[in-house]
Formats: sequence, structure tokens, C-alpha cells
Amino acid sequence: MSLPVRLFLTALLCPAAAIATAQGGTAAGPGAIRGTVHSETGAPLATATVEVRSAADSSVAGRALTGADGGFRVGGLATGRYRVEVSRPGFARQVRREVVLTAAAPVAELGTIRLAAAAVALEGLEVRTERAAVAVAPDRTLYSTRDMPVAAGGTATDVLRSVPELDVDINGRVSLRGSTGVTIHINGRPAPVRGEALTTFLQQFPASRIERIEVIPNPSARYDPDGTAGIVNIVLKENLDLGLSGSVSLNAGTRGNTGGSGRLAYQRGPLTVFGGTSLNVSRRSSTSSDLRQNLAARPVTYLQQDFRSRNRGTFGMLDLSTELRLGKRATLWSSVSGFFNGSDSDGTFAYLHMDSVRTPTERYDRVSSNEWSGSNTDYALGLRYAPEPQRHELTLELRRHGGGNRLDGRYVKELLTLEGDPAGLPPELTVNRSSEENGDLVLQADYTRPLGEEGKLEAGYRGTLRATD
Repeated sequence: MSLPVRLFLTALLCPAAAIATAQGGTAAGPGAIRGTVHSETGAPLATATVEVRSAADSSVAGRALTGADGGFRVGGLATGRYRVEVSRPGFARQVRREVVLTAAAPVAELGTIRLAAAAVALEGLEVRTERAAVAVAPDRTLYSTRDMPVAAGGTATDVLRSVPELDVDINGRVSLRGSTGVTIHINGRPAPVRGEALTTFLQQFPASRIERIEVIPNPSARYDPDGTAGIVNIVLKENLDLGLSGSVSLNAGTRGNTGGSGRLAYQRGPLTVFGGTSLNVSRRSSTSSDLRQNLAARPVTYLQQDFRSRNRGTFGMLDLSTELRLGKRATLWSSVSGFFNGSDSDGTFAYLHMDSVRTPTERYDRVSSNEWSGSNTDYALGLRYAPEPQRHELTLELRRHGGGNRLDGRYVKELLTLEGDPAGLPPELTVNRSSEENGDLVLQADYTRPLGEEGKLEAGYRGTLRATD
């Protein structure tokens, strides 16, 4: 290689080698820095970073990580002055500002460097997820209505039809595992209505107010015996401003039945109120004629029976439930419900007894008049404290139930001649009167809390004061 070419390559490569030595400490030198890194408690710290920088310009001359025993060695250093920086996440950084390497003493022994623990400030992390549509708890299965198509514009009956464990027939009656003895609860309490009125209530209650459906196939001792076939608990949404809504319905039948019902619901913030009323009236009349043959008699005999009757009935009901949330854990609620039923009827039976050739042997009329009335009322006041809903709860409830019925019946038998005229004999009078009143005052307390990771402990008290007349 000619001399000019060698001079050109030397001028090109020497500055590059000088820059690499200054920044990375890659140039070999006789010096080294050694030591160990421990915590304040004396435990060795592995994976701590040790950086050796030039004291003149702070350029990095060498770098190493501590081993499992906390030891480190940074070699290949030229003689000179250096600064050693030791750091590890979770610990305060420590700096040794003056480490001198000379030709006479090329190796510096730093001994044990102790790092003090220091908190690491991290930015907040927000994690969002969606609840599963179905969740299984120790005593119940929970079905969220969030993803149900009927939740937007349907009714409570439509939501119940969407639950796999439940069957709802064409008339709106709910059954569980083939049994129709299912008790409907709302927010953990029995629904304020029963029977046909409950079916109407579910068919009118908007699905948009329902948070989830809970199916309890095997109710515990805290529930009333009428829920032995299973309980379906309808949980309403909380703290939503759904405002005021309502519905009105009218009905009429070809057999003399007419009626109407209406429901109102209000929900704003922590307050929820819903209730309704209904009234049904029936007017019916009927006639019948029977000819009966007595085959047990010898010779056989005949009985001609003609009947005409008129029936009038009235049925009405009222319910109102209120729930007020007191903070995030406590709920105060009250409910009142009642119904009344009354009917009266009168009828006339005309009897004609005949012999085997249908010759009249006896004739009389039997006139009946009956009045019946009944009523039932239920009042309740309760408080629920739930640090962990469905897991850790305390419920207190005071309930007053009362009802009664009254029957007044009169039956008159009037003897007639064989031609059908009054026989002139005193009539036979039968009077049947009865009345019944009953009332219950119930105080109940229930406490539920977790027992281990999968168990649950339930304890409670129920006292009943009952009067019957």
C-alpha cells in the first residue's frame, strides 16, 4: 500500500476510535472498579445497575449489573478520575463522586454500597371490563338484563321469558323446573300483589327498570314457606333518573265482566316509588233445567229441577312500594297493599218429584240469598344495610298483616200444591252467618356474611304475634 493511502486511512480511523473509547469505555485499560450492593437491611441486591462515568465530561466509561450476591466488577478502565452511580428500581440512587485509578493502583475496591428503599410513583391505570351476563352464586343464579333485546322496550314478563331456567306460559304464569309454585320477589321482598293481579303487574312493569333476575331454586330458612318451589327475585336499577311513567288498561268480557287498572312508577336519584290499583265488576245471570232419573228406586222415580240465578261481584286492589337509598350501603323501604272482594247472589230452585209414570208427587221452591265480603291488608317497613350486597347484609323488617271475611246466607223452602200453588204451610227458613278476622304482627331480622371463600353464613330471628277471631 502506498504511503499516501496509509496516511489517509490513519487520519480517518483514529478520530472514530477515540470517540468510541470516550463514550462506551470499550477501549481496554488496566483499571477496574469492584464492590457489592446491599439494601439497608443487609440483603444483597441483584440486578442493580452500576455506571462508571468520566469525572471530566460525564461520559460513560463502563457499565455492569450486580449478580445474585450483589457483587459487580467494571473493568477495562484507563487510569483517571471517575464517578460511580448505583441504581435499582424501588431504591434511591447513590453516587460516588471521586474514584481515582492510577498506574500504581489500577483497581479500586468500593466495598459494600447500601441503597435506601424509596417509593416508586406510578401513573394511575384504569381498567374497564363488562360483567358476565350470567353469574353463579352459592345459593342463586344471576341473569343480567343488559344484553337482553327485550330490555329496551319490553316488560318484566318478557324478561322472565328470556331466562333459561324459567318457563312463562301464554297467560303469563311463571314456573321453575315444571313447578308453578314460584314466589316473585322485588328487590329481595315479596311482590305486593298475588295471583292474577301479579300477572297483570308483571305484564305492565317496564323492563328498562330491571337490573337483573335472580333465580333461587332452593330457598333457605329466611324465606317464607310459600317459596319452597323456588324464588324469582327481580332487582331494580339504582340511582337512575327514569322519571315518571305509567300505564292504564281497560277490559270487558262477553260474560258480564268489566274492569280497569292503572300503574305509576317514579324513579329519580335514590328514590323509587311504584304502585297501582285495579277494579273489576261482574254481572251474571243464568238458567238451567235438569231431569233426573233415580235408578236406585223400585220402581224408578223422576226429579225435575229448574234453576235461575243472578250474581254480582266486585274486586279491587291497591299497592304502593317506596324505596329510599341512604348512602351507598343502606336502604329504607316501605310497602302497603290491600284488596277487597264482595259478592251477592240470589236464586230460585223449583223442584218437582214424579213417580215412574211421571205423575207429580211433591212440589216445592227453594229460594236462596247470599252475601259475602272479604278484605286483606299488609303493611311493612324495613331497613337493609349491605356492605357487600348478597354476601354481607343485615335486614330488619316489621310487617303487619290483617284480613277477614263475612258470610250471610238465607235459604227458604216453600211447599206448593201439585198444581204449583202455595200450600199455605209455614216456610222452612235456614240462616247461615259466619265471620272471621285475623291479624299477624311479624318482626324479622336476617344477617348474612361470607364463610370462607365459597361458603355463606345466614342467621336470623322471627317473632310473630297472631290473633284470630
